[in-house]
Amino acid sequence: MEVRPLRSEDIPRSQVLMVKTWTEQLKLSTGLDIEYPVRRSNWYASRLEVEPEGCICIFDGDEMLAAGFALKCGTSGWIGPIEVLPEGQGQGLGKVLLNALEDHLRGRGCQFIGLETIKDSPKNVAFYEKAGYRNDGETLYLEKVLMKDRFIFGSRPYAHKEKEIGRLGNAVSPGYDPSSEFFMAVKSGQGRSVGLKGVAALLLQDPILGSGKSYLRSILCDSEERMESAMKLIRWSENEMMKGGASSIFTLLRSDSLFLPRLLRVGYLPKGVDLRMVKGDFPQNHRASIISWSG
Repeated sequence: MEVRPLRSEDIPRSQVLMVKTWTEQLKLSTGLDIEYPVRRSNWYASRLEVEPEGCICIFDGDEMLAAGFALKCGTSGWIGPIEVLPEGQGQGLGKVLLNALEDHLRGRGCQFIGLETIKDSPKNVAFYEKAGYRNDGETLYLEKVLMKDRFIFGSRPYAHKEKEIGRLGNAVSPGYDPSSEFFMAVKSGQGRSVGLKGVAALLLQDPILGSGKSYLRSILCDSEERMESAMKLIRWSENEMMKGGASSIFTLLRSDSLFLPRLLRVGYLPKGVDLRMVKGDFPQNHRASIISWSG
């Protein structure tokens, strides 16, 4: 068994592993025996460019048994996804992979590590608890069907520079800098970084290939006073995603986010719940943000 960084030539094998893993998870959770859509190759390529040592795989000969990904965001880091072949689960591969990803983040100075897992999977929750993670609350999956909107936006959003993304992240939580995630998403060709004064959003177009869905990945505000600007930016984003062919938009956010009641009022509906598992502390200066540790 070999544990090593993922290489560009490994991407096709990693895609096969991903499809097998999530097809089995879909069957277990819904009973549907259908193949899960493959993850785009440029998703892997952008990961390898931004944080190559945080892309780790396990091989047995020529067969990829597991793969996992980690990303440093300032003094914080997040892990995910972690994918293990269904027939290889329960053999300690997940533990080996998780330890390697944690070692990578700690080696890069991360004092906090977060991830998300399926709430309705006692096996997954127990796995992370045994590894020393604690339950930090629920992450809600919300989705909205997009419809034509005559909303007239005043100031046109613009892309913030890396330094400003870092400033906004630090305003949410000291030491948090998600600029690498923003860059990685844009580099993949799926992401779009937009913002207004004191607000930034990260959008993903069609992250689940062929689904017609778009993803409001992140909202960063430098204070709670920016909430109204952020909601205008979200509304503008919905229109932009629809122009790009999206029929719906989804987001994942903490249950205590100030955005939750506002999004529910404008047509977002709860579709699922995950658990946020953490090691260390992620103190928040305010709750005007949308941040997910999901891979």
